[in-house]
Amino acid sequence: MARLLRLDPVSWLLGLIVAAGLALAVGSAWHWHRIDRANRDIRALALGRDIAIADAAPPELVAARGDFLARYERPDEAETLVAGLIRADRPDLTADLLLAIGNARMAAAFAAADRQQLDTTAAHVRVAKAAYRKLLTLQPEAFDAKVNLDVASRLVRDFPDAPDAAGGDPEQPEPKNLWTDLPALPRGLP
Repeated sequence: MARLLRLDPVSWLLGLIVAAGLALAVGSAWHWHRIDRANRDIRALALGRDIAIADAAPPELVAARGDFLARYERPDEAETLVAGLIRADRPDLTADLLLAIGNARMAAAFAAADRQQLDTTAAHVRVAKAAYRKLLTLQPEAFDAKVNLDVASRLVRDFPDAPDAAGGDPEQPEPKNLWTDLPALPRGLP
């Protein structure tokens, strides 16, 4: 043992380099294993198999899970994943997930309209519009979101709240008459 301690400094340095190389190799192997596992889970979700994900999952896996949930008519669960993508500072993945959620809500609205459940239809359209608007704050140039928001806005219009019956706030100006903006209603004098 005494002889081991008397090794020259070059041998110690080479030993430290070998140990650091082994630690780096083990760390890299673990990192690539996690990436491979995440990619397998993403492929499974894309193929339609439901995979539970961990709370500390990579953002790409969270987005794939959200897309899966939105595609298979579970947009409520997909909406809970948006906050995680925002915390991960991935606006591109957040925008994709918001588009999928908005589209899923619009599909649910059309299905409810076919069943003549108008209150449910309006609720789904309002949530879809909120998702599209949030997406447009992240990516103002998103053409699909603009078109889908336009379609949703034509299905269920946003009207301002009625003023208070008790007089309201005297400082607030009177709202303008929006009924003249509706299609097929005449404007102005003949």
